[in-house]
Amino acid sequence: GFIVSKDGKIVTNLHVIRDMKTANVLVANGDVFDSVAVLAIDERRDLAIVKVAGFDLPVLELGNSDVLAVGEQLVIIGSPRGLKGTVTAGILSSVRDSGGGFKVLQTDASVNPGNSGGPLVNNKAEAIGVVSFTLRPAEGLNFAIPINYVRGLLNTIHDPISLEQMRES
Repeated sequence: GFIVSKDGKIVTNLHVIRDMKTANVLVANGDVFDSVAVLAIDERRDLAIVKVAGFDLPVLELGNSDVLAVGEQLVIIGSPRGLKGTVTAGILSSVRDSGGGFKVLQTDASVNPGNSGGPLVNNKAEAIGVVSFTLRPAEGLNFAIPINYVRGLLNTIHDPISLEQMRES
């Protein structure tokens, strides 16, 4: 996931946290947060907003996924297979309609297990997507959820609930 507010709101994929009983968050500076609360989920788009008890945290600014250009250079930042701080580069291959007006961003930037929930970043260092899935066994067919869906989800935040309460609802 990635931090989107100085007070500890983090965006990730729902499939990353769905079956967790507990979680902790390790941020780039080495700080660890042992308590994670769920603020919002979007089942259809595989998104979740969680929160840690932080303040003045480093934030990744959100871009605008409605003004992307096919061919635009992008990077993915994550920890595939536990390799922290891995960056892969590619382009925006396509903006696809996956049905029902739900769009996904297709990129050829390499995605591996552990990249899910991480940011797809443009050349202005803005998150423009949330890395979500890859089509296997093909290579270079990787997909992210457009960041503007996250903007909408940030406007539907509810009172914090635990991971266990989220699984029960």
